[in-house]
Amino acid sequence: MEPSQFEEQVTAELGLVTAEESDHLQRRIEAAIKNKGKGLRSTPDTLRHEAGLLTEWRSVDGPPSAVVPQHARYADLCIVGRDAAVNR
Repeated sequence: MEPSQFEEQVTAELGLVTAEESDHLQRRIEAAIKNKGKGLRSTPDTLRHEAGLLTEWRSVDGPPSAVVPQHARYADLCIVGRDAAVNR
């Protein structure tokens, strides 16, 4: 989530926007996350294709402390990004 989206979400969670505006914000954030994921996926896909490797891309929802160990346990390599909003 981009910092500006994080600020918008905080405003929405404080009840300072209508339910319709909050819903619209949530859809915009989800679309931005999906688009960012597509961009991030292109480099590993290219490397996989060039090296002839078998890979799997997983993008899962949930708290990182729960979903990362659950999925990484069965992988040889796990690449995890940082939450930009937390590192401000």
